[in-house]
Amino acid sequence: MLLLLLACSLSSAACRHEVEFSPRDGAADARADADASGDGAPAIDVADGPPSDTSGVDGWSQVDLSTTGIGAAQLRAISGSLQNGIYVVGQGIGGGVALYSFSGDSWAKDEKLSSSAPLDGVWVSPDTAVARVVVVGAQLWWRTEPSAIWTTHSLPSAGKAVWGTKQTVNGVSYVATASGQLTRWERTFQPGASPCTDNKLSLDGVWATGQGTDVFAVGAAGTIRYWSDDNAAVCSEQVTPTTKDLHAVHGVDSPLLAYAVGAEGVVLKLAGTAPSWTWQPVAGTPPDETYYGVFVRSPSDIWIVGCKGQTPRVRHYDGTGTFTDMTPRDPGGATCYRGVWADSERVWVVGDAAALLYIKTKG
Repeated sequence: MLLLLLACSLSSAACRHEVEFSPRDGAADARADADASGDGAPAIDVADGPPSDTSGVDGWSQVDLSTTGIGAAQLRAISGSLQNGIYVVGQGIGGGVALYSFSGDSWAKDEKLSSSAPLDGVWVSPDTAVARVVVVGAQLWWRTEPSAIWTTHSLPSAGKAVWGTKQTVNGVSYVATASGQLTRWERTFQPGASPCTDNKLSLDGVWATGQGTDVFAVGAAGTIRYWSDDNAAVCSEQVTPTTKDLHAVHGVDSPLLAYAVGAEGVVLKLAGTAPSWTWQPVAGTPPDETYYGVFVRSPSDIWIVGCKGQTPRVRHYDGTGTFTDMTPRDPGGATCYRGVWADSERVWVVGDAAALLYIKTKG
């Protein structure tokens, strides 16, 4: 079994000072206290309404990728699991790049995955029996073992995002494409039924419940498509309160909850029941920010990343109306963060200039 350890230790030169951030439930508890040890972690002052610009917060650790040979690559997506490690993909000089870490404190470029085009999406299975990693870009790549070669498949257009189910035997993967199709791939990675083929606008994000019962894809002009593996005839276009581009969607199974994020500070929350879902706007984010990634740990623990112009942004949302600015004081050279992923102990973000950072948290 592959264990996910710290990406760098406190003694490493690549690391920054590390503190714990414990998201609070309810607006009354939204004010984060300074670290009791008096080691310099600032109090995070949370006010009602849009968060104001700050100089950033301490507690983030930067992972030094200078030895990987990826240069100042734009890192676009991250995914991982305790059993199968962490993968990061993006765009480097001359083509796509993929990084992986199994030992945690050692990152390497995956030389077996070659692409002349950017790599935009990655999903790592949490399954303990099938170590499955799926990457999308100009085509689809997948493999079952760390030492195995990558198997490739063609896509109808460039893959923008990928998500899979947890089922060991009948697990499937879903790929959102630039041409607006949501493609379904069986566990053997043979093309299954293509749920959504009539959409002409780009789909940039996709998320599915663990059993594939509910699948959501988001994209240009406020597009949200819904597919259910329980009813293969259902591929509905969701009514949304925005025409702004949506870039990412993520949620949790129980209770079923999802958030979609995008341009001009748009954050939407899933409501209603299948198949007639509704999406409600969440107030409290500045309209001059664009969000490219969202990760929902729980109904009270939501992480959103993106940028304001050339300045990266990290927002934490407590699910009840309070946003906390968790942008690193030192952004790691990035002008924008593109992806976010979390395990039970840490939240990881990736972005421009080969930025890979994490913050230790209490889930």
